Amino acid sequence: MKILSRTLCQAALCLCVGCTEQEQKRIESTPEEWLKTNEVDAVCRRIADLNVQVVTIGEGISPAMINLMRAIADRYRVNIPEDAFIRNTTKNAVFIDTKEKRLAHFLKATQSDFRFIWCMRGGFGTNMLIDDLNRMPIPEVKKTLIGFCDITSMHLFVHQKWGWRAIHAPLFVFLAKTLFSRDKFSTLLNILEGKIDHYELRNVQPLNEVARRASQVTGPLTGGNLTVVEASLGTCWEIETEDRIVFLEDVHTYPQWIYRSMYHLKESGKLSKIKALLFGEFIQPENSYQDVVSYLRKFAETLVDVPVYVTNQFGHGRCCMPLIYGAPAQIHAGKMTVWVK
Repeated sequence: MKILSRTLCQAALCLCVGCTEQEQKRIESTPEEWLKTNEVDAVCRRIADLNVQVVTIGEGISPAMINLMRAIADRYRVNIPEDAFIRNTTKNAVFIDTKEKRLAHFLKATQSDFRFIWCMRGGFGTNMLIDDLNRMPIPEVKKTLIGFCDITSMHLFVHQKWGWRAIHAPLFVFLAKTLFSRDKFSTLLNILEGKIDHYELRNVQPLNEVARRASQVTGPLTGGNLTVVEASLGTCWEIETEDRIVFLEDVHTYPQWIYRSMYHLKESGKLSKIKALLFGEFIQPENSYQDVVSYLRKFAETLVDVPVYVTNQFGHGRCCMPLIYGAPAQIHAGKMTVWVK
């Protein structure tokens, strides 16, 4: 069974690995023109009406992207504090700032009056803040943390340890990316605005015999970026998977690496008591998505008691449907329904 057409898969890969670099440069060089486009303007206006603070706790952004983010902050009065404009100073920069400064920046957001903390980007380094956070008192006011990729570590920590709502969803910087689409943000904004009590991810397809036989699967959600989820093992923010539907996606990882990471999760016992496993997109330049899916299917066949599914509805591609940690979900008849808590 074909999961996605090869043409669609290769198109998604091209979008992610540089085929639109010229378009991205155009966006960054003419921020005011970009913000005047109807779809971008409509999304930014909705964000402006929310109680949002933007933070940078992973990697920084380029000088050109900083200019664009400043334009959004000025034009729509979105709260992006100066601390969030940490620059990626060199191509090979390891950290965007000291751990102490990034920690102070995040702590300020936890103590602010803003309901939603939206991460500027992911990248690398978020997990290094968590040991310090784990030794601190739990914040009195619960908030919602938004982001994905490297932010998975903070999602797992604030959801499991602090009881916050965490949403695997587009990073704030995606407002200024060629992968931007109004649909990418629409469901997320509906959730933040309290307009919906449930939503659906379509094109959820079975990968093993257990999934093909299952009429439906229900359970709360957890998961995130596969590389970061694997890195959680043995830490204070180790993923809790029992009786949950585990969702996973990644970028710039070869099929063999994905299989190895999945086998590690299996050997660690993290997949033995889950309700289901749901793979999203695994975007990387040298293999088509069909090649990746063939490895996912091979791994799925090793889980004889766990239904395994795949969808193109979340990940680093053009479609990035939000997934709420701890939210009840049901997989049935080719779709997954998520109830907003």
